[in-house]
Amino acid sequence: TTASKYLITMLATNDYNAYRFHQQVDSALSKIETILDTTRNPTYAEEKDHTYNDKFGLAEFLTNTAMAAQANALERLGMGNEIFQKLHSISAKDERSVTLRFISEESCDFVKEQTVDVESKHEFITETEEVKTTESEKEEKTKTTSRHKVVTKVKEYHWKVTVTYSLFAFPGNDPERGKIVL
Repeated sequence: TTASKYLITMLATNDYNAYRFHQQVDSALSKIETILDTTRNPTYAEEKDHTYNDKFGLAEFLTNTAMAAQANALERLGMGNEIFQKLHSISAKDERSVTLRFISEESCDFVKEQTVDVESKHEFITETEEVKTTESEKEEKTKTTSRHKVVTKVKEYHWKVTVTYSLFAFPGNDPERGKIVL
């Protein structure tokens, strides 16, 4: 489904990068070569001699793959097989195309600012030893240990991010007539 997310992002933003695409295909080809036996050698279509039927078959295969990716993406948004069948029957009954529309709304609201104390991972230990001589000429040793940590005050900003979306379909070109929320 990563591929379908990438496809949806690419289609939504018209963000096609040929160099990146070739890098991804090259990476996939090197992985495939380790899986397939030595009699198969996948390559780019433009680098192989082929017939017109081969080109048609490749175009059909890629179109089917793109359709499957989009169907997977729609399924992840909640469109099951029943909904697909319902939309198909509406299209057949009205003899019109059925349009899918996706609407999303994002909001980001400031909640609070908070200052917290963050202790460092490191602790600094100082040991001091003091030697005192008593009246009876005895030496008394006193050992003092002090531990120090650096505490940093950090400002944290808290935000509430909300995303809502709706997916609906309508026959023809009027989104208000026959609107079906999916």
